[in-house]
Amino acid sequence: LATEWHGNRKARSWGAEGEELTASRTARWKDILARTFLPEGYPEAVTSDYLGFQVWDTVQALSSYVRGMLSSQAVLRGVGVGKAAATPLGA
Repeated sequence: LATEWHGNRKARSWGAEGEELTASRTARWKDILARTFLPEGYPEAVTSDYLGFQVWDTVQALSSYVRGMLSSQAVLRGVGVGKAAATPLGA
């Protein structure tokens, strides 16, 4: 049995006959999400409050994005964008 590692994360494993051993689909997705969103060396490389902080930071960023989109939509509607009777002068 051989295992390929990327940093501290297991990438692939091979059996005695050389065939690649595949992880379950759920385990693969969890690994992809962890590599994408968590820092290298997680959880050893961060403080114990990191995950809670990151969750609330993500909620704040998402709500700021939604607020910006709604504000832009309100301003554009306010100046008549999307109305058939609106004139270029109104923009």
